[in-house]
Amino acid sequence: MDFALKVKRSVHIRLAVDVGGGVMSKDRDIDKESIVKEKNKRYRENNPEKMKESRKKWRESNTNKIKEYAKKWRENNIEKVRKTSKKWAINNSKKAKEIGKKWREDNPKRIKELSKKYYEKNLERIKEKNKEWCKNNIDRKKKLVKMWQKNNPDRIRDYCRKRRALRKGTFSENIDEKQVYEKYNWLCQICYKKIKKNLKWPNPMSISIDHIIPLAKGGNHILNNVQPAHLICNISKGDRIFEILREAKIYEEESGLLEEDKI
Repeated sequence: MDFALKVKRSVHIRLAVDVGGGVMSKDRDIDKESIVKEKNKRYRENNPEKMKESRKKWRESNTNKIKEYAKKWRENNIEKVRKTSKKWAINNSKKAKEIGKKWREDNPKRIKELSKKYYEKNLERIKEKNKEWCKNNIDRKKKLVKMWQKNNPDRIRDYCRKRRALRKGTFSENIDEKQVYEKYNWLCQICYKKIKKNLKWPNPMSISIDHIIPLAKGGNHILNNVQPAHLICNISKGDRIFEILREAKIYEEESGLLEEDKI
């Protein structure tokens, strides 16, 4: 019995030592961590320039990682980002305007994409707002329309041609007048003389868009059916197909028909 008691006591003593050793080892690990943290803190405080350089190098070598992390954080904290950005914009209105202006100048394609998406998502809402604004600002609307018409004569002319084509029951598309003029090198396709760029409507020698096959004859308002012409040439041509007139004129010149024979 005495021997058994001695064995039990020895086992209890060993367990106590092992447990105590484990506790002691944990305490030691905690002490080491705190010492390391204090050392790092002191180093950072004593070497601010070195820390700046090291951070800068890390950012330069991990740009993609930083962007991904920032993107994820913004996606998960949308409301927080909006609030902080709104507060900053209110407190720094001049700086915010300058940054916004610069961004818009540098990203015109991105602005178009975003505005297109917003318009598609909020089409009904935008229409309702526009209707309300037009009702409350009739005089302002008229002034803006007049200004737009004055600043965009090419677009108005194209709009009128499209309306004429639709009335005639023919196909129409958006046409860039400058593209047509440059395609034919500013040469009238009826008299084959140069058109002066500085002349404007209603000058008879100013440039105009002529339909090769007139809309009245079933011609379409498309890029392949338009050509530049002097305004006077276009008016004199009327709704006739110029190719037929030109062929008749060439035939008469080649055959040597005189005015007497024509009569």
